[in-house]
Amino acid sequence: MMNCYFHAPISRRAFTLMEIMLVVIIIGILATMVITNFGGMSTDARISRAQADIAQLRTQIALFEQRYGRYPTDEDGGLMALLERPSTIPREDWRRIGETDPIDPWGNAYIYLSAGSRVDQTRDFNLYSPGPNGTDEAMQGDDIH
Repeated sequence: MMNCYFHAPISRRAFTLMEIMLVVIIIGILATMVITNFGGMSTDARISRAQADIAQLRTQIALFEQRYGRYPTDEDGGLMALLERPSTIPREDWRRIGETDPIDPWGNAYIYLSAGSRVDQTRDFNLYSPGPNGTDEAMQGDDIH
């Protein structure tokens, strides 16, 4: 008696179009989540940097006040008085206090208000960043102080 074995041809199984589309969609969703989280961390990092800059600038303003007996005024050039000699201070008395331009992480100048122009009258001066939107909202909204 003869044994007849039927051998089915070996078929190759490939991914269907639906499976490939499902994988692409899942990868897209994961990529969107990762990008969104990194974007938020970038904003958080910039806010932390602005807060650190403001603390450093406050220290430099305090050194200016200690050295010259007053806070920098608009006539002195505001925060630029930490970097460049104001005309109100004699050359022989001048010592540079600041190290870098007072620019926030979004590329805007920090806002320094002294004397009568202060928003918060409980402080000797106001120092803040316009924040992520770049709009001066008088220490409200997303302004960082």
